[in-house]
Amino acid sequence: MRIGINATCMNNRPSGARQRFVGIFSSLIRQLPRAEFVIFEPKDCRVATWFGGAANVSARQTPLPSEDRIRRYVLGQLYWRSVFAAERFDIFENLHLPLVKAPTGRTIFTIHDIRELHPGGGVINGFMLRRVLARAFRHADHTITVSETVKREILELFPEAKISVIYNGLDAKEFSAFSEQDLVEFRKRLNVPEPFALAVGHLERRKNYLQLIDAFARLHANGCRCSLVIIGNDSGERRAI
Repeated sequence: MRIGINATCMNNRPSGARQRFVGIFSSLIRQLPRAEFVIFEPKDCRVATWFGGAANVSARQTPLPSEDRIRRYVLGQLYWRSVFAAERFDIFENLHLPLVKAPTGRTIFTIHDIRELHPGGGVINGFMLRRVLARAFRHADHTITVSETVKREILELFPEAKISVIYNGLDAKEFSAFSEQDLVEFRKRLNVPEPFALAVGHLERRKNYLQLIDAFARLHANGCRCSLVIIGNDSGERRAI
């Protein structure tokens, strides 16, 4: 079995999408040693190296940038045509939009959310995204999302979507090494009092950290003394937070 993975949206910036991709495919690569995984990388990141040199993984470096969506789409028109003229896949997985439909085998589409279609996402962007998503759901043999909530949101707008939920995974081995002493040292290093709540995610408006901080202020006004620790890369909201 040959499995192609369109990972041209991936780069070294930490994110939930990257964590999910590495976690799930690391497991699949180990469990399917006879399958060949072909990872299509962006020009600015060696994605295949994340899988530790597994014998059943090969890389195809593309001319496509990881972050410029429009340029990636334009350059991809010719690039993917040449790829499918030379290679055949039993499964072709897409991790981003717009969907690249493989002419052979089955095309899979993974989507994390449709937040840009929510109120406030913009009329023009929302209209364009709706068209792109409608095409993706129509041409994908199957769609994967990460929660029942997102599945319901998608089916409300695109009832024709063939969609299943595969939750984000957790590598228990990484967390089993986290001891009570580690927690004590963490609290001491950051001077965090007991108890505390931990919020993890990019510092961006959609994470709603300002509302979370307001909620904690109200808790404190009512006698609760739980501290809040926020961890995340700045995506434009750090100063406001």
